Amino acid sequence: SIAIPPGAELRIDSDAFTVTLNGENILYAHLGDWINVSRDLLRLDIESGSGGDLSGNLIYTERYL
Repeated sequence: SIAIPPGAELRIDSDAFTVTLNGENILYAHLGDWINVSRDLLRLDIESGSGGDLSGNLIYTERYL
């Protein structure tokens, strides 16, 4: 497991199968299925494992417009 410090950027790219924290490769820490985000996604729940506050942005870019 990893700790995401306040203000850090965690980026999970399910298309390129990469995981970075502040630009550093942390793919070794990935467990489980890859997130599949599409325009049909109605809800995605993200929670803190420690019970603390967690906020973020989910950015979805349509591949073919």
